[in-house]
Amino acid sequence: MREFICALPEDTMAAGAEVAKLLRPGDTVALRGELGAGKTVFVRGPRRPSAAGSRSPAPPLQ
Repeated sequence: MREFICALPEDTMAAGAEVAKLLRPGDTVALRGELGAGKTVFVRGPRRPSAAGSRSPAPPLQ
């Protein structure tokens, strides 16, 4: 298990992008944390928008 501590949203996105480089088809990533911990920002790293105004939606609550 790896732990990332990031002070800025940009750092959190960069950490997500670095993790994404290590993933292979079939891999699963589980994110856990309190509301506002940065989970959605983390997954935006690998999905940086290609067009202005494009955003990754937050996953639906279950």
